Amino acid sequence: MVENPKSKILIVDDDPLIRSVLKTLLSGQYTVIEASNYNDAIQTFSKHDISLAILDVFLEDDKSGLDVLLELRRLNNTLPVMMLSNSSDLDTVVKCIRFGACDYISKMNLDNKDELYLRIRNCLKKELEYRTIKTLEKEFDENHPVIFESKAMKQILQEVELIDDMNILIEGETGVGKTPVARYANSLAAKRTNSLRPFVRINCAGLSRERLQADLFGHRKGAFTGAVTDNKGLVELAKDGDLFMDEVGDMDPACQSELLTFLDNGEYRRLGDPVTRHSNCRIIAATNTKLKDRVEKGLFRKDLYSRLAQSRFFIPSLRERKEDIKPIMEYYIEKYSGHKKPYTHDVLDIYLKHDWTEGNIRELRDAVKYMCVKAKSDDEINLTHLNSGYYCFNKNVGDIVIDSASMKNSVIEMGYDNYIDNIERMILDKLAKEEKSIKGLSTKIKTSDVTLWRKFKKYNITVNS
Repeated sequence: MVENPKSKILIVDDDPLIRSVLKTLLSGQYTVIEASNYNDAIQTFSKHDISLAILDVFLEDDKSGLDVLLELRRLNNTLPVMMLSNSSDLDTVVKCIRFGACDYISKMNLDNKDELYLRIRNCLKKELEYRTIKTLEKEFDENHPVIFESKAMKQILQEVELIDDMNILIEGETGVGKTPVARYANSLAAKRTNSLRPFVRINCAGLSRERLQADLFGHRKGAFTGAVTDNKGLVELAKDGDLFMDEVGDMDPACQSELLTFLDNGEYRRLGDPVTRHSNCRIIAATNTKLKDRVEKGLFRKDLYSRLAQSRFFIPSLRERKEDIKPIMEYYIEKYSGHKKPYTHDVLDIYLKHDWTEGNIRELRDAVKYMCVKAKSDDEINLTHLNSGYYCFNKNVGDIVIDSASMKNSVIEMGYDNYIDNIERMILDKLAKEEKSIKGLSTKIKTSDVTLWRKFKKYNITVNS
């Protein structure tokens, strides 16, 4: 392993000789920054992107190295910290580890350069894993926000708040928001412990038994063709956190037994490795199928189902909780437009009437992204910006174009008369915005002023006389 020369190591020791020795040993591989006491350490830390701190336990100051450790961990709870001391007292070592140190080394062993480098590499590897996890968490938060106003979703999230560290099974159609609910459960657990809680994800659909085993439990170098290094499995990366197993209903039956064994005692083996390891990660499983139906058909183990469904939630489709469409739509309008861009009421009306069977929130997100791109140079989003798969107007002549599949669904849902009224209202609303005079408009569309007045009044559309 080649160390990253950009990694910055903060050395805090009141003995200038120790600082000098460590700087000499480490400067070839790392950027070394020194501090001699608590205040100096905290100020220095605030000015630099520190990857690792090495702290003397006993500082000749009002505050010890343990005080520095606690403050650094408060400022950055993922920062790896090594403690340094002349003593190897077991109570001190245990105390340091309990307070969050990742390692403890005696000053008497500083002459063993290889051991020092190995310990630093291990600590930095943890730091890299933490950063990777935090990056993934940020991506999840941005792409899968928890947005809702419906009573159904409020009740689900309230129930999620009540569970402690039980395994969770989340069921629902594709795109209904299973991932955001899983992330919400993860964030609640992190807040309860006030610490970093990994959230690691795997999609079980389409993976072979060997691939799923290797991904879940890791593998040794040479375990199979292409295994050129030892690899940690996701259950190891998710230790002290959550492993989110998406589409768990599609898991290879041969892997279900091994997952059940892991759930029973937390023990597993990397592929090709006889060593038994342990992880305490919680499983949050999700599926777009009814897992009980698969159990009854013999496609999914009943005992595994019961272990995964210690707490079980069903997320309704978007068409069953239409109160959530508006806040979700507005969230993505702001995200893709860069600000809270106004939109006409008929845009929301169209979205509220659409059934979203092709992908629920995911489909809504993509539809909003399309119209935001199309409306980029306009001040307001209107029907002309919608994808033709819903409704849109020809900008030049005002003709309405209706997708046949969407029309059929809407007619069935609304009834024919209501559907026709809705189309007429949208046409008149569009024409009223383009032609401010009733007389001018009646001449253009070849109808009487009285008929137009009656229709505008019926649909509560404001227009000049």
